[in-house]
Amino acid sequence: MHRSAPRPHAATRVWTAMRSLTTTVFPLWASMALRARGARQKDTRTSRGPGKGDVKGNRALGWLALLLTFALHAGLPPATLAGQGVAPAAPDTARTLSRAEQELFLERAKIVRTREMGKGVTRTLRATLTDGTTTHDASIQVVDERHDVFQSKRGTEIGFRDTWRYNLAAYHLSLMLDLDMVPTTVERKHAGKDASFTWWVDDVLMDEGERLKKKVQAPDREAWNRQLWTLRIFDQLIENTDRNLGNMLIDARWKVWMIDHTRAFRRSEKLRNDKNLERCDKAFLKALKALDAATLEKRLGRWLGKDELEPILDRRDLITAFFDAAASRVY
Repeated sequence: MHRSAPRPHAATRVWTAMRSLTTTVFPLWASMALRARGARQKDTRTSRGPGKGDVKGNRALGWLALLLTFALHAGLPPATLAGQGVAPAAPDTARTLSRAEQELFLERAKIVRTREMGKGVTRTLRATLTDGTTTHDASIQVVDERHDVFQSKRGTEIGFRDTWRYNLAAYHLSLMLDLDMVPTTVERKHAGKDASFTWWVDDVLMDEGERLKKKVQAPDREAWNRQLWTLRIFDQLIENTDRNLGNMLIDARWKVWMIDHTRAFRRSEKLRNDKNLERCDKAFLKALKALDAATLEKRLGRWLGKDELEPILDRRDLITAFFDAAASRVY
């Protein structure tokens, strides 16, 4: 449903490189060019000596180099020299925020603009937020639909629900399971409606659909497979009916992010597809077994009803029983 914001603050990186350059190349260049001033007095007009025009040109470049060196090391940005008065961008603080800090930012930061996303059917908005120090994007979903009977490409569904609330439930359940694979999500109003605000994933290379189309292979196949095994188990746990390839984002570290869970948490006590239970991490299996009704109610009850909470444990029992009976699949 969303992409990474463009990598910010390229000006800062250019600025640093220019300062480094002026400590070595520019002073040497300036010195050589200014020394050429004396060559004008000794110009013999030989084929190997510089002409008068060449000396003037070198001298002018030398003075320019010295001026630029002074300006950079005095702290004046290049734009000031051009009369534009635009300083380099500030360091990107958004990348250093903890989960708790991201939640606080999403809850309180001012929305400076929004635009509609081109993908998906839930009319997701991309918003830019700022708190005066940090500026970052978020995806906003306000969808909240119920249908007794819903017809889609996957068939007919009874008791259909598509809601932003499931984004919150999926995020907090992932925290309970110690899965760092769902972006930070908070509840907040937008345009007078309750909504989910989800942290915009940084440095996205592509989604899974694009990866398959381009036939790109992960650099570490084992690490990649482990992420996919975990993702598929999580989807069976929450009975996610909409894990399309666009809802699996891949960042620059080849980390997989699961987004858009508005059509999860169905009421079935059965697994949607037990063939997706391939292998399971020991720590993940232990966390699954630790889930209990009281904790689920406390952590997820704000967004899920009893008829949505109870099936989570039913599906959990099927998942853990499967891997208990297939110990060789646990790593």
